Amino acid sequence: MNPLNPQSSLDAFEIAENYFKRENLDFPYVAKADEDKFVKISEDIFGTLDSLPAHLYNIEAYLKEALSSNQDYVLFGMDKLSTLGMHYYTVKEHVAIFIQLNADPRLEDLQDRINGIFYGVSLILEKIETAKNNNLIPKDSRLFIFDSDFYGHGWGWIKGCPGEIDKNLWHVENPILMSALNDIPLPKES
Repeated sequence: MNPLNPQSSLDAFEIAENYFKRENLDFPYVAKADEDKFVKISEDIFGTLDSLPAHLYNIEAYLKEALSSNQDYVLFGMDKLSTLGMHYYTVKEHVAIFIQLNADPRLEDLQDRINGIFYGVSLILEKIETAKNNNLIPKDSRLFIFDSDFYGHGWGWIKGCPGEIDKNLWHVENPILMSALNDIPLPKES
């Protein structure tokens, strides 16, 4: 338990894991260092922030915040506004990922699609960590990935982060996660 935040504990992390098991979904990637910062924000939303800075459907607020600050966090869960949505947002030093999926249970292959997205995100986060550990990403660069069933999609590198998105360097080719993954530098094999 985190004494500064009585709601935060490994119990919240376990509650999140159990929530995803009940839904027959793979658990989204969470860095080991973030597990003890985990809180249950609402019935179906979990993360490392004590409260939401905006409604999860207000993805633009999260994108703007990630462009203007260096706060690390992970947020995910189901939320219902006019439709049920699965949201996964993570912001780290060199990557910011914002995923929104239409999670209407009547959709075919919904579980496979969500699990595939979570797998793609884990590959990106692992590759970013490898690139960072090999000094292949400039200190002030961040890969932004935005993939929403409700608001569009795209990805690109932001130089001078915090900074702005250069529309000339913004990519929209599908699949978004795989296109972004393929652009992350890897160390040369010797």
